[in-house]
Amino acid sequence: MPVILVGVIGGMLADGLLGIFVGPVLLGVGFVLLMEWMHQRPVGDGEPIEGSAL
Repeated sequence: MPVILVGVIGGMLADGLLGIFVGPVLLGVGFVLLMEWMHQRPVGDGEPIEGSAL
């Protein structure tokens, strides 16, 4: 919820009325992508992929 609130306030300050809608969407998507990226398993822990250059 704080991410959305910051997105609304920041979007409003940056882009006015349109920013009220665009700011929270961009921050929400960015936050979810960051959390998924942080929870990914390192490449070295998995099985090797056939045809991999590594």
